[in-house]
Amino acid sequence: MEKDNRLQKDNRLREDHRLFKNKNIRVAHYYSCNFAILRFGKKFKSLTEVKAYENHSERKKEVLNADTKKTKDNKILIGNANVLDTVKEHLKDINKIHVNNVLAREVLLTASPQFFNNLLPQDKEKWIKTNIEWLQGEFGDNLVYASLHEDESTTHISALIVPKFYNENKKTYTLAAKRYFGTAEKLREYQDIYGKEMSFMGLNRGVRFSKARHVTIRDYYALVNKELDINDLKSICAKAKQSKLLENTVIDLKNTLDTYKTLNKQTEQQKETLFNNMEELKHDKDIFREAIKTMAKMYKINQGTIVNVLRCANDDLNRGADNGQERER
Repeated sequence: MEKDNRLQKDNRLREDHRLFKNKNIRVAHYYSCNFAILRFGKKFKSLTEVKAYENHSERKKEVLNADTKKTKDNKILIGNANVLDTVKEHLKDINKIHVNNVLAREVLLTASPQFFNNLLPQDKEKWIKTNIEWLQGEFGDNLVYASLHEDESTTHISALIVPKFYNENKKTYTLAAKRYFGTAEKLREYQDIYGKEMSFMGLNRGVRFSKARHVTIRDYYALVNKELDINDLKSICAKAKQSKLLENTVIDLKNTLDTYKTLNKQTEQQKETLFNNMEELKHDKDIFREAIKTMAKMYKINQGTIVNVLRCANDDLNRGADNGQERER
């Protein structure tokens, strides 16, 4: 029976795919470079953490990387704005909650940013509907909340899962996050299924066992969106052996990252200049390492995050340089 249901679902996806290809969108372009993105986020082990999630998701507190003019376009897809109360209600028939129990876990669903460019409203609705159906199919009633966020750089759905199960032996409900998220292989299976589910819209599943580095949204925006405090910089650099050189390197690095933020809007010549700037900055390795330490102090984020952002930038710029060389040939 399960095999028959899966076969029917696969046939439906193929039919949806065929219909979608006939629409007035650049499906071929989507197929070449767009990915279905599924991420399993924070595990919430306290109601205080759930409340913090509610405040963030429902914009009850300022969100640095959100455009307040677009917040009105956000909408709740499952549940309501009182996320904490919803979670409490879902947990009320559990007799005992242990300290280490995962009360809820966030799931993020999105796609490559360019996928949403010029996407027709009816196609976006189809994307939203397919995501919610997938979440409900995998997590059932334990999907207690989901909201669409349109006010950040990329459209995405944030969902909350409460891992509650009925224990037949004990005749009671219990929390068992491992049944959903217990192993790396289980999470990879979700990626496989989700990628297949979204393929009819021209979205590809990411490469299995990819070494891609993820940087938290909060840390990334802390690094590239905040203004550089020159006085703070001078104070931190004052005791360095080559203080003026270090100061200039940090300023140049910040300016380079600010430019990288708009990489997709730049001309080939601008990208080449950016690539050369990055290479020049790395020339003096000792000063470059010191610059990263200095930025970590200033922005109150760890050095590893800065290194990961720079690696991602470097990879993108290298690809751009390689593409430019291919065209020259």
